[in-house]
Parts: sequence; C-alpha cells; structure tokens
Amino acid sequence: MGDAAATAHFSIGSGTKLAMESAVSMADYLHSEPDMQAAFAKYENARRTEVLRLQSAARNSMEWFEDVERYLHLDPVQFNYSLLTRSQRISHENLRLRDKTWLEGAEAWFQHLAGAADNTIRRPMFAPFRLRDLRLKNRVVVSPMAQYKAVNGSPTDWHLVHYGERAKGGAGLVCIEMTASVRKAALRRAAPACTRRSTKRRGSASSISSMPRPMRRSAVSLVIPAPKARRNLAGTRWTRHLRPATGR
Repeated sequence: MGDAAATAHFSIGSGTKLAMESAVSMADYLHSEPDMQAAFAKYENARRTEVLRLQSAARNSMEWFEDVERYLHLDPVQFNYSLLTRSQRISHENLRLRDKTWLEGAEAWFQHLAGAADNTIRRPMFAPFRLRDLRLKNRVVVSPMAQYKAVNGSPTDWHLVHYGERAKGGAGLVCIEMTASVRKAALRRAAPACTRRSTKRRGSASSISSMPRPMRRSAVSLVIPAPKARRNLAGTRWTRHLRPATGR
C-alpha cells in the first residue's frame, strides 16, 4: 500500500491521502468480491484511473516548480493565482468556493489591468482586450465554421443570418470561414473567395458588410486565406512545391 503501490510528487501533498483511499478501496473489494483474485483485479481497474489523475496533477505541479523562474516577474496577485492553480485540480470557480473575497480582488485587479472601469468584478474571459487598433469588449472568440454556402465566391443571406446570430450572442470576436484569394484557390465550389463580382456588390442584402451597425460593432470579421490554395494571385501554378513526400 502507499508508495509501494503508487507515488506522486510531494508538491501536491497527497501521498497519505492516496494511500488511505487505496486501502479503503482494497478493503471494500475484499469484502464484496467472491475471492482475492477477483478483488485484486477490480481494485486495480478501479484505482488505476484515480491514481493516474493524481499523478498527472502532481506532474503539473512539479513542472511548475521546476520552471518557477518563469513566474517570478509576475505581479504578486498573478503569481499567487498561478501557484494556486498549478496542478489544474483547482479551477477558477473552485477558488471562489475556497476564498471568494480573494478571488474577487484578483478579478478586479485583472479587469483594471485590461482597461475596464474601476472596481469591475467579472470573470477574466469578460475582460476587454486590445491589440493595436483592435478593441474587443470581451475575450470570447467564435472560431471559424466552414459553411460552403457561397455563390460564385460571394456571401449570401445564409452568411448574413449565420454570422449575425453569432454576433448577437455577445462574443467579442467572430471569425468568418476561410476565404480564398481567388476563385480557383477555393477548396470547394461553394467556398467564399475574393472575386470582382463579390467585391463590387454594394448595398446588397447578401453582403456581410450590410449587417446593421450595432451588429457590426459587436462582431469583428477576419478574412482567413485558404491554406491549401492551388494558385497564387497571379494565377501561376505552385502545387508542385506542395507535393507530399514519397520516400523516393
């Protein structure tokens, strides 16, 4: 039992707890199973996951202390938060249960650092974010979702409704699906692309830019070039440079 059965790094201080839980589990199975072999087999299967979970947390904690120099320059509030959550067993909301006053102070510190109004107490994901001239009201990002509903490379009413609903949800940043630099570079026929027809359509209800102003303010669209484009802007083939290795 104890360290003879499993061990974990001492920085999380759960060695005795691990041994006691294993002993209780072994005793239970010795009484519930018909013979010792069946009890040992069930004990091994039941405890393996719990032991691995604890050892994973201990490894995270050990690595934090091994690289503690990375955190020494942090503000004391941020350093303490990193220390308390190092094993990943204690989450943000778990800290709230343990010490609500301290966590609210840490949240207010983070919000102030991010540029929010003084005495703002909200979860970090709702803190504003700024990157150069890009200002977001929170840090919630909707990842790109390929719709393949474009017509001749141009967005349609489908895109207007789809991205409009995502923007109304309150996310700070909405990323549109990948858009090819030219039609021939699109991965599929119905994928968006930069074309003369799509760039010259103005005032169309099918255009992303025709979203209502409040909706556009809450959603920032990103144009993501197709990573597997088969042609460049000049139309010259360059797929020969992307051929997979054959081993010959």
